Amino acid sequence: MKRPFNTHALRSFLILLPFVFVGVESLSFERRVNHDVPSDSQLIQFQPCSEIPYTVPMFVSPEWIGDARTTTSNTIGPGPLGIMSKRGNKSDIKGSGKTTSKVRRAIITTHGVNRDPNTAYSDFSDLKDAEVEMLISPGFFIAAEDKSNPFFDPGRNLGWADSNAWVGGSDAVTPLATRCSTYDAYDSILERLSDRSIYPELREVIFAAHSDGAAFLLRYSLLFPSRNDKDRDRRFKVRFVAANSPTSLYFGPERPEESDEDAGLLCPDFDRYPYGLEGTLPRYVQERMGDKVELFEKWIEQDLITLQGTLDTFSRSRIGDQSCSARSQGGENRRDRGYAYFAYRNLLAGTDSPEARDYYGYSQLDSQVKPIIKKERGRRRAFHHRNCVVSGVGHHAIEMYESQCGRAAIKGLRSLPRGSPPLRPP
Repeated sequence: MKRPFNTHALRSFLILLPFVFVGVESLSFERRVNHDVPSDSQLIQFQPCSEIPYTVPMFVSPEWIGDARTTTSNTIGPGPLGIMSKRGNKSDIKGSGKTTSKVRRAIITTHGVNRDPNTAYSDFSDLKDAEVEMLISPGFFIAAEDKSNPFFDPGRNLGWADSNAWVGGSDAVTPLATRCSTYDAYDSILERLSDRSIYPELREVIFAAHSDGAAFLLRYSLLFPSRNDKDRDRRFKVRFVAANSPTSLYFGPERPEESDEDAGLLCPDFDRYPYGLEGTLPRYVQERMGDKVELFEKWIEQDLITLQGTLDTFSRSRIGDQSCSARSQGGENRRDRGYAYFAYRNLLAGTDSPEARDYYGYSQLDSQVKPIIKKERGRRRAFHHRNCVVSGVGHHAIEMYESQCGRAAIKGLRSLPRGSPPLRPP
């Protein structure tokens, strides 16, 4: 099989070259990072790995009930702002006296490339029903880049090497190199929510995120079925909602971009993790990978909803991964990469879905991808992944969440709205 390669790699380099000298800010049309503390939240320090004495900062709503691994952060971070938590000492959750919560739904969200868990929290504030829902937003920071961020304390918070590291579930590298992954953090949060003596009425957990946070969820959701048996008897449903993810994880070398054996030498890492499953895998991923076919079979049984905005193009938001590895997944536009990944999953699962045929990437992948799931009694396994296209919206988290598709996905409606066809406006 020919080696997939983004044939626009050289053109991409020439386009992006000027930005190397003017800084990342010039690449972005998105909002600037803010350091406001959401008024209905509390910043806590959560210890995700019991044997590691370091924490991740996490914004939570008052419904969160802490334990020995939870401490509050009344003064936020070592940064120059010296922000004070708006809830102050009155929200010492660990010592509040609460022992049980009546919350029925929990939303766990993940920030994007800006690494602003406060903003990720605020993006859901208008969608959260304070009576029955709890909101949780952890922060995964890059040690070398976030030292001045007021929510990051280099002395006590876990830090990661780069964006691919925290998105892909690698172990933290500071304050000391540890065996504690971003995915371990999510496991620990879920373990806390699984305690029926504390959350006896919890019926649903929704993992929802935008952009790099969505890329994080796509990879974490793949490994989610391989959790320990002790967690399989939890009484709540789990759903994943990933909006405008910039990249995805492929199970083989097939890509929607054109193939060229010689040109592929210019993009040797296109199939290495976290873009594919080749190369060295992070510890957490390696320990849970197992058989790829079995993993994929269990993954497509997950309730996973992907969302794409029709205007999520590079020309409208010049930010994010534009490496040849990313572009091989559908070109320069996140929208097209998302379209192609929905087509790819359908082809790999052998769904014969008429809907998937309308997506960009289907015709390019159709001749490359062979179903990896065998039919049982003439039928293939159920395919529970869904996709919804949001017309007229670009790379904007709130507009995606508040769209008809977004609200239906987050609220767990039985059927998604028809949405837009997978249009590709320039």
